Amino acid sequence: MAEPHAGDPLGPDDPLETLRDRIQATHDAAARLAEETARRARQAVPPRGWETPASGAQATGELGALVELASAVRSMLPEDIQHQLAELVRQLLVLIRSLLDWWISRLEPAARGRDAEIEDIPIA
Repeated sequence: MAEPHAGDPLGPDDPLETLRDRIQATHDAAARLAEETARRARQAVPPRGWETPASGAQATGELGALVELASAVRSMLPEDIQHQLAELVRQLLVLIRSLLDWWISRLEPAARGRDAEIEDIPIA
């Protein structure tokens, strides 16, 4: 087989391989987080009761890793694909909003009898 040259995308600095590594690292971090969450959920009342922790440093670190992954993926895409992806995300958010509006309107009590005709019935 021929050796990959410097411009070859399958060479040692393959951006797809870098992306795969980052995705795997994020997957591993999410698995660790899920494992830890399940372990904590099985425990009894925490030592300080049900008080929420004052620091969210660990959650911030995980969120930062996800943001970094999204940024890395975005930077690898051509500009026209970035615009298409942004439009797709916008349309998905509009769809979700429409579904939520529809669902909420079905949960609200219907205004009954607004348009009903009222008629007196004589009692004899």
